[in-house]
Amino acid sequence: MLALLEKCFLSPGLGFQIDLDTDLRPDLFLFSESQSRALVTCSSEALDELLPHARRFGVPCYKIGEVIPEKLQLSARGKLLIDMEAAGAQAAWRDSLENVFKA
Repeated sequence: MLALLEKCFLSPGLGFQIDLDTDLRPDLFLFSESQSRALVTCSSEALDELLPHARRFGVPCYKIGEVIPEKLQLSARGKLLIDMEAAGAQAAWRDSLENVFKA
């Protein structure tokens, strides 16, 4: 999850719409440190090329969502878990340590 957020924070004005279709609990899928994973963003056309290459080399590869403007939306099997403005999430992430020391 942090990788998704950081990717958006480096691209102001962009967000994501993710719908996880997994047997794992959403918290395990998003925050588990059990295996290495890579997060790749690409165009739809590039995805059509990427998936067969990954399969050919035995690399598990899944489309988990899309880049959208300014919103962070996360669902698990159709149930909306997170729906917020990207700018608000970025401000909370950027300023969180500063805010702790102000308290």
